[in-house]
Amino acid sequence: MDNPGDPLLAQANDYNTVGIDLGTTYSTISYFTTNRIIENGKETAMDGHDTPYIPSMVCNLDHVVVGTNAYMNRFHNRNCTLYDSKLFIGKRFADQSVQELINNYPFPIVEGDNGRAAFKVAWQGQEEIIYPEQVSAMVIQYLCGLVEKRTKCRVEYVVVSVPASFNADERACTQSAVKMAGRKLLAMIDEPSAAAISFTSRNVTDDKTILVYDLGGGTFDVSIMRKQSSEYKVLGVDGDIHFGGRNLDLLVFEEVLRKIRDQDPSFELTEVKKEAIMAQCEELKINISVTEQNGEIF
Repeated sequence: MDNPGDPLLAQANDYNTVGIDLGTTYSTISYFTTNRIIENGKETAMDGHDTPYIPSMVCNLDHVVVGTNAYMNRFHNRNCTLYDSKLFIGKRFADQSVQELINNYPFPIVEGDNGRAAFKVAWQGQEEIIYPEQVSAMVIQYLCGLVEKRTKCRVEYVVVSVPASFNADERACTQSAVKMAGRKLLAMIDEPSAAAISFTSRNVTDDKTILVYDLGGGTFDVSIMRKQSSEYKVLGVDGDIHFGGRNLDLLVFEEVLRKIRDQDPSFELTEVKKEAIMAQCEELKINISVTEQNGEIF
């Protein structure tokens, strides 16, 4: 676990500190209630129910909108909506991983200052260059705001989880995002370690060696950890920062598109149709991920 500022520990407490899983597709935030119970920050989802899974999506038509509202209006505001910024944070435009992705999005991915990957977007009628950490900062600020509304306490300090395979540049840009959001980074913890701590604290009492995998929207991390009493020792980590749930969406999309063209060879795939089908494919993936029944999908 990276800890960029030990003196902050003396100032941080249960009520001004939060933990954030800053995900590629969805993000979550956890905090202590006044009764020292850990809860998740929530917002109203599309079905009208509260959800802790908040889309890592930002729109700026005439003002900044983050989360579910940005997600719900993404088709109408294609030219001013950004997402998946985590896949580009801290990366150079010339990186192979960036070049492989630039044709997958409705917004242009361009070369910014010092060769960095950036987004060109029309915000409030003005063409702007926005960097991935700026998008992440808006998501962090929004998440902290959800907690502050519930607790009536200012969030000052943040613990952020990042992929174990994040390099120094990606971690530095994530730290910059926290600072842009007006918060202080208390610690940065690898995502598999965070998952292991969360799981074992509730389910494992004996000393054990466990394998933890974290399959996110855009990254896949695996770690082997040893739990001894209340301490955790990381024995090994690996992963793929270019594989995640988005790749599964694409596989489903390709199969759906093949089926459509089998039935209608003249079908024309426009950008709007592609995004609509992709949204349905993501929903299908989620539904079949939680069902206990087996059977054919198509």
